[in-house]
Amino acid sequence: MLMYVLHIIRSSRPPLPEAALSRVVSSFRCTRTFIQRTPDAMTTIRRLILWSSLLLTTPALRAQVFIPDTLVRAWLNQSIPGIVDANGIMDTTHAGIAGCDSAMWYGSDNDPDTVQIDLEGVQYLHALTYLFVSYYSLNQNKYTIQSLPELPPALNRLDLSIHIGSGHVHLPVIDHPMDDINIQGGPMNRISVHFDAILDTLARIDIHAYDSISCDQFSGYVEDLNLHANDLSDDSTWISLTNWKCDWLYIDGNLLGTIFDLDECEANDLYITDCNVIVQSWPLGLTDLTIHGYTFHPIPSFPSTIQSMNLQVFPSICLPMLPEGLMSLSGSSGVNCIPNIPTSMQYMDGPFIWQNPGDTILCSILNSDCPGAAAAIAGRHAIDDNSNGQLDAGEPLFPWGRVLIQPMNAQVPATAGGSAAHSPAPTPSSPTAPTPTSSARPRPSTAPPSPPWARWTAPTTSPTSCCPG
Repeated sequence: MLMYVLHIIRSSRPPLPEAALSRVVSSFRCTRTFIQRTPDAMTTIRRLILWSSLLLTTPALRAQVFIPDTLVRAWLNQSIPGIVDANGIMDTTHAGIAGCDSAMWYGSDNDPDTVQIDLEGVQYLHALTYLFVSYYSLNQNKYTIQSLPELPPALNRLDLSIHIGSGHVHLPVIDHPMDDINIQGGPMNRISVHFDAILDTLARIDIHAYDSISCDQFSGYVEDLNLHANDLSDDSTWISLTNWKCDWLYIDGNLLGTIFDLDECEANDLYITDCNVIVQSWPLGLTDLTIHGYTFHPIPSFPSTIQSMNLQVFPSICLPMLPEGLMSLSGSSGVNCIPNIPTSMQYMDGPFIWQNPGDTILCSILNSDCPGAAAAIAGRHAIDDNSNGQLDAGEPLFPWGRVLIQPMNAQVPATAGGSAAHSPAPTPSSPTAPTPTSSARPRPSTAPPSPPWARWTAPTTSPTSCCPG
């Protein structure tokens, strides 16, 4: 520093005599001594030196990161040879990163001990658009943990799987759009799945063989959410998709029961198939409902937003009241009668429609044991002259019969025209309807659906037959 100052002095001023130069040097040395004795100035100099050091060394620090998982080190070197050295240091400035747009990694073992796969380092593969990681355990008691600390910025498709044993998949904050996330467990056991956050729109998520699904923060949107349970699991699963929003929610699998609490999620279209699930509540905003296969019971009340239903189920189920706004109801099995017909209905097709003559079969105490079935009954007595069990032309009505209704122990006399009717108004608090005592064979009504009375024949002292209408 002394030589540098002398150089500046000599180059900026005319030459000085030796005596004068000696005084300048002596003066500079005094000044230097003064700086050393001033704490504030020394602190400033130290900070400048430290900042300079950091600026020189930071790129090197960023270029090298430690990869803790030896398996992931091998996978990284498999995709980009030489990117991780023998000490586990990854070169994040490696030239091969720019050309690595997909990676498919496989691993397996027969060890029953828990294994944790830490995918640290993947986030530095800035050109990666597709990542596939599959780990097989030949021991079904194996517990495998896969964790991804941060997504690569260009990642568009992610496929993680744990086979044979059980395990856990931990995903980071998802803050950019993606086309597909596929997470798979099974077939012998199930996995838990956790998202730190979903903050953007995802085109599709598939989760297979799960026992829990959780997300700390959800402010994004999933266009297609597909949940595939494990058919071989031997216990029930409880799933709550709090704050999730999706267009299509598909649920299948697990013949032994999965319980879904969906009232805190949003879905426009719900498709349930091939599973014995218990739905405690419907998603918000539900407009289209499809249920195929073995179904759940009881079905919760339908939301007012629903517009279309397709039901192909077994065994037969009881439907709640159909809401106003429902426009289409169809199915091939499992719904033998319906509780009501909304005025908004535009299309109906199914076993609850008589093909001949085509009338709708409404639930009553004569054709259903569903809660809330209509308790109003009506019919006419006639003398069955030819004992064929049908009302034939010319057979006279029988006006002197009485109808005994149990368990109400109510007797209803026939009118002069031979008809009898009893219509206590059913209420939601009456889970079962009174059952008539009749020795004659009842037949459902072919009359128009209003009012929803089933026609039947009450016992009399003379042969009788059921006479619709």
